[in-house]
Amino acid sequence: MIVNLHNFDDTTSNDDSNNIVCIRKTLRIGRKHFTTIEGLNDRVNIKYLCKTLKKLYKCGGNTTKNNIHLQGDHVDVVKKIFNQK
Repeated sequence: MIVNLHNFDDTTSNDDSNNIVCIRKTLRIGRKHFTTIEGLNDRVNIKYLCKTLKKLYKCGGNTTKNNIHLQGDHVDVVKKIFNQK
């Protein structure tokens, strides 16, 4: 399955190159973890990005206003994706 993750940003302006995205792992119940991606700007299509990450990592997840929550520990692989751009 080939997925183009760079389609989640529909504009190519570099106005906010200082935008900081926070990726963290949080412990739920027992040994269960979930990964939170915070700090995404309004130009990012968050629902499309969440849907793509869920398919890519075969996990559940949801979105809030500017955050993405993925079930499981996916911090390392999500960091690699955001560092590619």
